[in-house]
Amino acid sequence: MNLRQDSRQPGRSAPAPPRWVLDLTDSESATWRQAGSGLWARTSSDDHHTFTSVICRDVLGLEAEDFARRTVEAYRLLGAQLEGRRAENLVRVWNFIPGILSAVGDLPHRYMSFNVGRYSAYDEWFRGHGGFDRELATASGVGHRGADLVIHGLASSSPGVPVENPRQIPAYRYSLRYGPLPPCFARATRAELASMRRPWLLVGGTASVRGEDTMHAGDLDAQCRETTKNLASVASAALTREGVDDAATWESRELMERYRHLRIYYVLEQHEQRLVSWAKEHFAHADVELVRADLCRDGLLIEIEGVAELGPAFPKGLRN
Repeated sequence: MNLRQDSRQPGRSAPAPPRWVLDLTDSESATWRQAGSGLWARTSSDDHHTFTSVICRDVLGLEAEDFARRTVEAYRLLGAQLEGRRAENLVRVWNFIPGILSAVGDLPHRYMSFNVGRYSAYDEWFRGHGGFDRELATASGVGHRGADLVIHGLASSSPGVPVENPRQIPAYRYSLRYGPLPPCFARATRAELASMRRPWLLVGGTASVRGEDTMHAGDLDAQCRETTKNLASVASAALTREGVDDAATWESRELMERYRHLRIYYVLEQHEQRLVSWAKEHFAHADVELVRADLCRDGLLIEIEGVAELGPAFPKGLRN
């Protein structure tokens, strides 16, 4: 296992997306350009991939409606950066949200305000929410302690195929328990990336959630197990159109070894060494990053995103 740990403290700067996506395009040499009041963007693109970063400055002190409005503006800018490019099909998004669990107005968490803006932007982008199950990209959404909203988007020359996890309710169908408008992303996206020789599954932020409920709040070991089940189930769904649930299947080495890149977001510094040991035991075959971050729900201690190799072969025992 190749293990990397992000040395930047949460809040000094929003973490960058994983190295694997930065390697697809020459994104770090792209120039930042101002694109409106407090809005900045930089984009790198070739015939196969487009990578765009958007920053919305100094939004931490905004009230709920204003934060949602600025989120809409940031997503509009993201979409504008993709227009007219050969690689314009959004397949993966990373959202880094300041004060993600802070209360704003009548909302208990700023994440809910962000979701209002993101949902509204996608509803505008796709001309209605009826096509969310066919069009939404997968995403991660974690917090940081700076003041800026930072969004990174990866687009491909080929459209992605959204994949849901049968163990979970699609996020865009969550109940009002999670805010006036729900989170808006696919659990994963099946994508054809030009630099990779076969189809890949881009798996968004995955945590200890069953249905729409947080499981094992505050229990790191149990959350690791539940999150691994979800990682296995969404990979299985991409391969067989059916998720897996029983322990004998989700622990299958053949299935979990399809993950080539993983990023583990964790909340508490004291959990770092336990997670290093756990990652070495369970993901020895993968390139793993550990990044401290605030997460989108109270009680969640870890969130994992990743990239799994699909290709033509089904894992043994999972064929239709």
